Amino acid sequence: MAEPQNTENINEAQNTQNTPQQRDVESGQEAKRDVQQQADGAGSNAKTIAILGYIVPILFFLPAVMEDLKNNEFAKFHANQQLALLIYWAIVGVIGNIIPILGWIIAFFGFLLGVAIVLIAVINVSNGHKKKLPLIGGMSLLN
Repeated sequence: MAEPQNTENINEAQNTQNTPQQRDVESGQEAKRDVQQQADGAGSNAKTIAILGYIVPILFFLPAVMEDLKNNEFAKFHANQQLALLIYWAIVGVIGNIIPILGWIIAFFGFLLGVAIVLIAVINVSNGHKKKLPLIGGMSLLN
């Protein structure tokens, strides 16, 4: 009878040990929960302001002046992405206005790419993700 108890204890000990892969998955899940809590931490206000900021990028400064969003990492991250998007739109607009014909073509495709970036951003915000945007997401402009 002593042997079955020992094998049960061994099986329980093996089941409670985590492999490095399991720990990585668990830490990734914890990080996702933290991001989701920050997105929800200010209520739906953080998500709403972030979505509004992507649609109208000049509003990137709103998390800095809104008291409940000043310390929200989710809002700060998206404010930085919105500023990068605003700079992108300005560059596309200048190219389209300064260079005749070729500039108009570049601006047209730049506009289409910008709309795609905005759609990706709005989807990321609505899902509570902090993902860098394609093409412009690598710029860190705000602290």
